[in-house]
Amino acid sequence: MKSLTSRAFLPINTDLFNNPKYQELSCDAMVLYSLYSQRKEVSTFHSQTGNDTFTDSEGIFIYFSNDEAAKILRMSVRKISTLRSQLIDCGLISVIRHGLKNFKIYVNTPETTPAETDLVLPWANFDFEKPIKSVPANLCTKLGENSEHKLLRY
Repeated sequence: MKSLTSRAFLPINTDLFNNPKYQELSCDAMVLYSLYSQRKEVSTFHSQTGNDTFTDSEGIFIYFSNDEAAKILRMSVRKISTLRSQLIDCGLISVIRHGLKNFKIYVNTPETTPAETDLVLPWANFDFEKPIKSVPANLCTKLGENSEHKLLRY
């Protein structure tokens, strides 16, 4: 069985849940935004290595057709178009036509949740690479007769 750190995940920015600005954004739109955001990371990487194919005077952009998104998310192209409009309306993306069928999508970073907001998703991202600094005694238990302390995982 593969460990969680060796598997691919699609991260969703917690500001999309916590920031009142995005309260009306559907979960489907959040997942579509996450797809766009991951694709932008690839474009950013290429731009930093000297490949400016996905960079213009407006910044870094992606190509991501509604057909491709519909196939990945298992929904209709019309639904993807509706979700993309939600993302445009709340300022998470901007879209510019490029040719007859292509659209350049500029993916914006979500606004940080205001400090005075009651968080619905209050934790930060977990980092698998962080070492455990110390284990409080109340989280350890003696196992077996050899007096070794081992961490109980909940």
